[in-house]
Amino acid sequence: MTDEQSKQLKSIVDASGFVFQLSIMDNIQRTKDKHGWDILAHEHPWSNLSNGDEGFIDIILKQNRTRLVIECKRTKDACWVFINPDGKSDEIAPARCLWADIHQMRSTFNPVTRPVYEIVSGAYDFVVEPTSPESEFCAIRGSSEKDKPLLERICGKLLRAIDCLLIEEMEIMKKKEYQDASIYVPVIVTNAKLELCHFDPEKVSLKDGFLSDVQFETVPFIRFRKSLTTALSSSASPSSITDASKDRERTILVINADSLCGILENMKVKLPPYTEAYPWR
Repeated sequence: MTDEQSKQLKSIVDASGFVFQLSIMDNIQRTKDKHGWDILAHEHPWSNLSNGDEGFIDIILKQNRTRLVIECKRTKDACWVFINPDGKSDEIAPARCLWADIHQMRSTFNPVTRPVYEIVSGAYDFVVEPTSPESEFCAIRGSSEKDKPLLERICGKLLRAIDCLLIEEMEIMKKKEYQDASIYVPVIVTNAKLELCHFDPEKVSLKDGFLSDVQFETVPFIRFRKSLTTALSSSASPSSITDASKDRERTILVINADSLCGILENMKVKLPPYTEAYPWR
């Protein structure tokens, strides 16, 4: 094989993004003794039979009842800028994520017959450590992303994948007749530089919509939170548009790849202060 042929084949492999994903997996496996997360699955297929939507989940990590559902996004010289108005804390602990469990249906309480279970799920503001800034707006620029979808679309597909994963895992639990709730935390791991943009909204010109004064800060990871799904959770009963919008909110952890294993070492998912019962109880 000539050097030119080898170079062409290398460019094909590099363009696929698979080597970035494999490198992330290798890094997670090599540092497991430090962070304690297990790789539950990788390249895990998912599909929604009702609309034909389908794909693969890059990596699923497990620690106790928590699942980190990871999408790996390799970019070329890209910078993701998250917009954060002044006055908003950079130390946010809550992350709104899905939970799921199985409950025995009351009509089937019979010692003679096998119990029948139903899947219950919902969105909840868990405390996810470590803390980070939070934003609902992201401007993405980069030579490899000129014609690619916005972060909202990437997140949307990841959330749809979690919906299918949730059902698949709970169906397995139903067959085992084993009640063990799970929490699903969506994560995007990228080599893109993550920048936080601080500005004063009062100083934005209403004539041209441009910033007059701004500060930027490079961060290792950030919470991206907004109404990213059009479907209400199964346990929701909103009494207003505000309630409905809040129920549709989801938090996606966006993590720079160089910081991933350090963040995994310190990551904990728990109940908010002064809360005694998990939402599935």
